[in-house]
Amino acid sequence: MNYFFLSHELEWFTELFKYNIKVILNCKPLKIKKLHEELTEVAFEFKDSLIATLFALHMENYFPIRDDKYIKIHYKFHPYQMRFLLGIDSLKNYNKYFNRDIVFLIDANRATRLWNGSRDESCIKQDIHNTLITAKNLSLNPDQIIICYTYGGEDLYNILAGFILRDLEYIVFPEGILDRLLNIAGVPDMIAIKIPELQEYLKNKGIIENGVWFAEFELIKPIDLKYELKNVNNCQAIVLEGESNSNSASKGYRQLESYLESGYFNFGMLVCPGRINDEKYYSKHGYITWDNEGKEYKYFPKENYSQKDKLAEIISITLKLVKHTFFILKYLVDNLS
Repeated sequence: MNYFFLSHELEWFTELFKYNIKVILNCKPLKIKKLHEELTEVAFEFKDSLIATLFALHMENYFPIRDDKYIKIHYKFHPYQMRFLLGIDSLKNYNKYFNRDIVFLIDANRATRLWNGSRDESCIKQDIHNTLITAKNLSLNPDQIIICYTYGGEDLYNILAGFILRDLEYIVFPEGILDRLLNIAGVPDMIAIKIPELQEYLKNKGIIENGVWFAEFELIKPIDLKYELKNVNNCQAIVLEGESNSNSASKGYRQLESYLESGYFNFGMLVCPGRINDEKYYSKHGYITWDNEGKEYKYFPKENYSQKDKLAEIISITLKLVKHTFFILKYLVDNLS
């Protein structure tokens, strides 16, 4: 093993992890504070356990129970979506684990390298065991915490962008849900939809406050949604592409160009650090970016590149997905009670 190379690689991972911590702490919609930090992990306390749950669900997550045992919820993996749509599984089955407000975030890059390039179940169990010892030293019980791994990069930045857009009253779809129902070349990292009439209707019912991650519809009390959309003129659909670093931005913008050709989207947004003032060069696209200190910047273009019939189609599909979600939840609740 080249220990000189490994040492420099781990040092680079350490700096990246420190940067990612700053980016996370600067994400205001998370409403968090840092409780604890080491080279390979950090603990955040969330003001709202729902936000902590949503943050964890979109990552590789482990919900400790007792005696180093845990539950892993595979929400971000596509087979879960199929299981839910078939009425086989639901996040409601895990409700008793969703009142936790402490997230321990482990640097998956360093963890993988320190485990000789592999993280099998025994390695993960050891990491969880070590984290639970740290939690105990912080006077935390296993049922108060969630343990997550992150490699950082575009996956993490997309999650943070999702919370930013949720706070701006969008319905946020991660990869593998809405995009699978569209006639589009490629696979967008994320799609965000705004349907003001529907969202105002759900607000008045006390179901949502602002925007939502699509996963949130599984966590609320199901209703018989009879709402019919009357007007799509004030609706909006945006497509997002994430990149791990600023050197990859041009590739992300090319992807956005291809998505806009579908006619579904008002505009595209790049999610990537180090792209402040990109509107000077890529004015038709928006962005969510961060500077070297992790401070957030965002830009929304004014031009609308959607085609009316295509925009109506994606809004209609979104509405059907929401209705179908409520239908399945009602079915599951009725059959579980």
